[in-house]
Amino acid sequence: MNHTTCRHLGVAVALLAVLPALRVPALAQSVDLAERMPEGTVLYVGWAGCEHAATAAKETAIGKTLADPQVRGFFKSLDSAIEAF
Repeated sequence: MNHTTCRHLGVAVALLAVLPALRVPALAQSVDLAERMPEGTVLYVGWAGCEHAATAAKETAIGKTLADPQVRGFFKSLDSAIEAF
């Protein structure tokens, strides 16, 4: 996922999370958005941003596998083959 796509995804998630809370007047102090959700809220999704997710993903088994030079080479050759097609 490129940086622009990730930024757009973050903005979309933020808007979807904030829209229900806009019924409440803005408070002068910072309030956790989860606390502002209506009582019947079934699902709340928070997003720390692309940079945080990318940093955390690098430490997972999948992140380490994808960072392996052989795996990166495989994906580069796959990308080249797809573009040539």
